[in-house]
Amino acid sequence: MVPGARNLEAATALAMAIDNPKEEAMWRAHFEELSDEDLRVLKFDALCAGLRDRLARLKRAYDDEIARRKVR
Repeated sequence: MVPGARNLEAATALAMAIDNPKEEAMWRAHFEELSDEDLRVLKFDALCAGLRDRLARLKRAYDDEIARRKVR
């Protein structure tokens, strides 16, 4: 059980401990299956665009709420 105010932190801790290692294993398996050419044409920035967008949105929502409440 996690207090509601800490649910995002708890979800992050679980993701780091459970989900992220599983995803890394999936990425590794996927990359191993690609041909040299297919791997070469992949662009890291394109692979991370969704993650970067998610991070930016989380930061914006957090910063907006801090500003709305005038919390320091």
